[in-house]
Amino acid sequence: MYDRILVPLDGSPLSEQTLPYVRMLAKALNSPVELLFVYEPEPVFYYPDVAHWQERAQEFHQHREDASHYLDRAAETLKAAGLGVTTNFLEPHSGGSQVPRNPVGDPVHHIIEIAQNQPNTLVVMCTHGRSGVGRWVMGSVADRVVRYAAGPVLVNRAG
Repeated sequence: MYDRILVPLDGSPLSEQTLPYVRMLAKALNSPVELLFVYEPEPVFYYPDVAHWQERAQEFHQHREDASHYLDRAAETLKAAGLGVTTNFLEPHSGGSQVPRNPVGDPVHHIIEIAQNQPNTLVVMCTHGRSGVGRWVMGSVADRVVRYAAGPVLVNRAG
């Protein structure tokens, strides 16, 4: 039914709560899974002191490595279930970005762009389940993906 199931992850236990649903869907639909991690670090040029810049650069490098390993571990859990899984570690600030940089720096743009690269893609993601003022103040990546994506989006409420 779907040519691909795209699963945006952000490194949190909350985003991983969607993986059991993805496992069931991918098996039932015989669809490959693509795990997406959009790495959006804070720019290091905000630190004018060279010592701070070097320290922050090391922290960002470590965070990037941790995020990449996280994505690989999540992929292994799905591969262990016999699914076809690929990973996409997108770093928009790097020179070789696959997706044009959104001026706002919003991961929603990148999720939607990657989903549209291959027709017949189902996006599956988790949400905190906030409503009202909480969603307005905190924002909701899942809510904006649902509103602006051209294709189908399945949202799992955490908890």
